[in-house]
Amino acid sequence: MASKPIQNLSRSTGKVTSWTVRWTYGGKRGGAPQRVTWDDFEGLRKLSRAVAERGHMVYDNDPIVLDRSIVYPERSRPLPEPETGPTFYQMYERFIAEHPYHKDSTVRAYGFHIKQLKHWWDRPVEEIEERDARELWNYLRSQGDPRAGMVLAKAVMNFARKVAKVIPENPCDVVVIPKRRKSQSIARYITEDEFEILRACAVTVIHRGRHIMGVEPDEDMRLEMDLVWETGLRSGEVSALEPKHVKIKGQQAWIEVRQTATRVGSGWGVGSPKTEQGVRDIPCSVELARRLKAHHEAHGKRFIFPAKFGGLKRPDTRCKVWTRLVARANEHGFDGECRFHDLRHAYASNLLTGNVPIGDVSVMMGHSSIQVTWDTYGHICRGFRDRILAATSRKRNRKAPLTREDMVLAS
Repeated sequence: MASKPIQNLSRSTGKVTSWTVRWTYGGKRGGAPQRVTWDDFEGLRKLSRAVAERGHMVYDNDPIVLDRSIVYPERSRPLPEPETGPTFYQMYERFIAEHPYHKDSTVRAYGFHIKQLKHWWDRPVEEIEERDARELWNYLRSQGDPRAGMVLAKAVMNFARKVAKVIPENPCDVVVIPKRRKSQSIARYITEDEFEILRACAVTVIHRGRHIMGVEPDEDMRLEMDLVWETGLRSGEVSALEPKHVKIKGQQAWIEVRQTATRVGSGWGVGSPKTEQGVRDIPCSVELARRLKAHHEAHGKRFIFPAKFGGLKRPDTRCKVWTRLVARANEHGFDGECRFHDLRHAYASNLLTGNVPIGDVSVMMGHSSIQVTWDTYGHICRGFRDRILAATSRKRNRKAPLTREDMVLAS
């Protein structure tokens, strides 16, 4: 049966602050324990009797207990109407749990951007209207870049429409998210002469205290540069390259791209390539393949280009070395800024200017679609228009054979 009200004393003053009644659901020993704490002693005495009268078939979170109408019927008030459907946050949790293509990095990004949508969390999905979507867009704009938060809101509402089927239309479709403007200086296509300058500046400065004793070639960086110049690998793919991925068969050699360096929590680990098309085989020279294997045999670690203490080399560490390299190259004839990733752009540029079809270039680059390759390097292929016009003009100017009617008219 329900217990008598138990006093709860203040630790600081020793005075009674509240009372508690306990019972088990159904009155059985193995029933779920229930507990109610009020500051009303007489109310709790009545609650104890009311629970006993109902055979202890009362939960401590029942509405009649929460609003105390079980002991004070005159205080009873109509219960709020139940929500018609799942809330936005519940739909977001389903979206994360049931979507088959979410990578860990994507889920982490969503976890950050969902905080921007807090005022939608408790709203039923069915009640969100186009006006709410416009207000959300204006709010996100006032907080900074609104794109990521709005993209997530659209994705969750699309999931509610297509998969959960709780809404007929996506109210967020009324918002048109403008495309991010690409800077004209993002990609730099490095020429062979510029590459040689950069390669010559890949050196390690030898210090003794604060004094510079000299420089020596940085063979790690030079080999990494040669690798990307000849294969177009991403920086993460270079870091995760192992000797088993370098293949030599007779006079042919190739690189098997099967993994890449990726963020895992607050650190780095080995994961799958950026896209499904990122799993690919890239031909290279036999000389480069032998240099890679010899470089690995010299240190014997897991990766061909290991970190200082033998683990996975972080791509951002390579970027720091590269920044110093470019600063040194600017003192020796190299003009401007460039990134390590620009070596990959140079690889694609060399293929396209060598008349390699853009479809084959897309495969070698590991792009998700040929459209990505065209958007990035299409300006290099502008000459194809002239070739098309030249071919069609030759067809048009070729003289057609005379027909019988032409011969009769000529006579």
